[in-house]
Amino acid sequence: MAAIEQERLAQQNQPAGESTRRPSAVDQTLKNMRDADAYKAQKESLETGIASQEAEISLLRKSGYTKGQLVEYDDKLNRYRRELHDLKQPMP
Repeated sequence: MAAIEQERLAQQNQPAGESTRRPSAVDQTLKNMRDADAYKAQKESLETGIASQEAEISLLRKSGYTKGQLVEYDDKLNRYRRELHDLKQPMP
């Protein structure tokens, strides 16, 4: 990663006339890495939320809650699942 950053900095230090082309492969690689990291973080967050919500629902059921009393919890669980399903994986 350090080599990629050094290359990007070297390109930024070029004279203005030489840098009028489209983004370099290094810039694209850095963007792809940031997008992938953001995707992984969001995916992990949603998966953690799903597991937590499932555990809470299970605990509440064991405590005697009925299906009607769990509607709010089920809705939240379904929202997490929908967000995970709709999460767009970054393109390389």
